[in-house]
Amino acid sequence: MDINITEVKKEFSEKIPGIYEIRILISDNYSTALSAYVDYTNLDSVLQQIVTWKVKPGVNYNIYATVNPCKDYCKSREQYGKLCRTRITTQDDDIERITWLPIDIDPERPKGVSATDEEKRTAYLQAADLIQYLSMQGWDSPEEVDSGNGYHVKYRVDLPNDEEGRDIIDSALKKLHQLFPLVDTTAKNPSRVLKLPGTIAMKGRNTEDRPHRLSVIMGKATEVVNEQQ
Repeated sequence: MDINITEVKKEFSEKIPGIYEIRILISDNYSTALSAYVDYTNLDSVLQQIVTWKVKPGVNYNIYATVNPCKDYCKSREQYGKLCRTRITTQDDDIERITWLPIDIDPERPKGVSATDEEKRTAYLQAADLIQYLSMQGWDSPEEVDSGNGYHVKYRVDLPNDEEGRDIIDSALKKLHQLFPLVDTTAKNPSRVLKLPGTIAMKGRNTEDRPHRLSVIMGKATEVVNEQQ
């Protein structure tokens, strides 16, 4: 598999220390995922396993990671430090704490295809407007990620993974969606996975007008946003 290891490690350096799941969906077998739980002790090893994993020519694969850290017992799952096929992946109750407000902004486009440059630009403009709006409300700088077909805008938070913490994320995304309609309100769950920077967004065929693109970090987050904001 083709990944930019430097960019992937940059993303993990943005996360608080903990255990995270890397999940890979391959288009010739959606019944099971390739999965590995990683932390600072085994990240390099798992990335090498991903690089050497063979995929049939012409078959798409997309690589994601949990936004929030997983509970310590995930170390006891078979895929801790080892990339393997499994039906057991991270669920909401497996998350230790909510550390990000993940704002996923994708352009409207037909299903099963990558975005055109023009479609992607609509997402960029809305992401830029959202960041400017929240900055005027006193929010600190987010992590900005070009996800390949759209943009992720992630603000640092520090919330318990309980009903109250989940409601805060849910409410924030719904309010932002009212102002910025491309905001995905389904990104509210604590076990949400997002495209991993340093990996390629593969939707449909890789064509000139709808190409596969590398996901990259555009800007780093600063301080934690408090609940009052």
